[in-house]
Amino acid sequence: MLNVKLAERILRHAEKHPESVDLESWWVPGSHTRLGTPQGLKKPWKCGTTGCIAGWAIFFSGQAQFDEYGYIESIGDGIEDQARELLGLSEAQAGRMFYSFSTEDSLAQLQALVNEAKAA
Repeated sequence: MLNVKLAERILRHAEKHPESVDLESWWVPGSHTRLGTPQGLKKPWKCGTTGCIAGWAIFFSGQAQFDEYGYIESIGDGIEDQARELLGLSEAQAGRMFYSFSTEDSLAQLQALVNEAKAA
């Protein structure tokens, strides 16, 4: 079952900060890493951090743990599986969304899932 609240949080973030959503990498820390660890950072997109849907899912879930360079460390089976479980996606849904060549298409897929869940 889709975690609608988390999905909507990602969609709102993508709408407000489209430059921070990039499917090229799970998570790329911005300039804040030079200032210390990002654990307490509330708004990493303000300093150039980018992430894909999976990276932002982990960040917004509150479960993100960072390495010394500001990258999200995978927990358990990896970032993709952790994000898939947090969002409540099937493996097929996650595969299409996380490995798309288009950020817009991936966000549209997520929005469609939210719409479908709300209609049910």
